[in-house]
Amino acid sequence: MKIIITGGSGRLGKDLHRTFGVKHEVLAPSHTEFDITNPSQVIGYVDFHQPDILIHSAAMADADVCQLNPAQAYLVNTLATQNLAIACRKRQTTMVFISTDYVFDGLKGNPYTEFDATNPINIYGQSKLAAEQILKETLERYFIIRTAWLFGIYGNNFLTGVIHAADMGTQIRAAFDQKGSPTSTLDLSMALLHLVDTPFYGVYNVVNRGGLTWYEYARLILSISGKQAHVEPIRKEERGPSPRPANTTLEPMCLDLRGIFRMPDITEAIEVCISELKQK
Repeated sequence: MKIIITGGSGRLGKDLHRTFGVKHEVLAPSHTEFDITNPSQVIGYVDFHQPDILIHSAAMADADVCQLNPAQAYLVNTLATQNLAIACRKRQTTMVFISTDYVFDGLKGNPYTEFDATNPINIYGQSKLAAEQILKETLERYFIIRTAWLFGIYGNNFLTGVIHAADMGTQIRAAFDQKGSPTSTLDLSMALLHLVDTPFYGVYNVVNRGGLTWYEYARLILSISGKQAHVEPIRKEERGPSPRPANTTLEPMCLDLRGIFRMPDITEAIEVCISELKQK
């Protein structure tokens, strides 16, 4: 199959490229080649390359930046997704959209499944939920992937940041009152590799198993990596101007019920990532 990946130079995009590239032809165009906010360029690129699958991982993903720049957030996260969906509909290309746990308000108390009602409390979550709705209205063949707190060997992320801070002896601050599902970009990529081979289109939670606060997550990274550092617990309001839901832990229910791919637990995923980092 031929696959286009948006955001191919990002932390998820690079793992998607190495995972799908083993079996498939993968295109990861640069922003200059493929400006997702330019409708005519998007349609022209997809028409020319005629992909079987388009994985849309590019996003304006910083919740604070989105909160301060709502128009840009809706342009990049919502309207650009519509551009891609229209191009995919024209070529009958299956579209995979990377969404977020932030479509939920965090008030449920238990892990969210794919069947729970959405209610985003910040611009980032609202812009991604609006994009999800556009996909449902535009396409028949789509996978909406709700994931969270991505970490991996590529780019900067919380895991690599904690390790670097420990090495440098700099301060680590982490929220003790915000809980979610840290997720390996490698595990996410492997799940998508299996998922796109099925006809079971729809919404999927794709996260590593278990839930942690940012504080617990930082402590677990230090424990697994064998490093020593002080982690200062802070409130989620101290992280930035965007409202943040208290508990958006996700459960990969549909992956399990369909028997498509079993996501590893968080501890195992962190162990694998740290092992890979040591080999880089």
